[in-house]
Amino acid sequence: MSEKVVLPKFDLPGKQMHPAVKLLWMVGGLMALAVLALGGALWRHHSMEVAEENRKQAEIAAKTAQANADAEAAKARQAEAAAKAVEAKAKSAEADAAKKKPAAMSGGKKGDDVVDKLLASFK
Repeated sequence: MSEKVVLPKFDLPGKQMHPAVKLLWMVGGLMALAVLALGGALWRHHSMEVAEENRKQAEIAAKTAQANADAEAAKARQAEAAAKAVEAKAKSAEADAAKKKPAAMSGGKKGDDVVDKLLASFK
């Protein structure tokens, strides 16, 4: 009985982490950092898209307002031209009536009928 008994060696955990656990924590940290960076990039891209859409909408609204203003100006010019045309017709009719007036004076009330017809044509 002189044989020696050999006991197995056990490594008891100490105060240090296992290198695999340290590696796992580093990979997790890098993964979290990458996800955070990707989220920030997506958020920035989305906000730039929204800003571009708002800029386009504002540009469309400005062009629409300009077109409406141009249309209103054209309507105003058209109405002014029509008023000048009516005024020219009235002056022409007045001149014609003045020419016919001396002849109408000798004939009685015939000149009044011409003026009434002229006024009725403008209604």
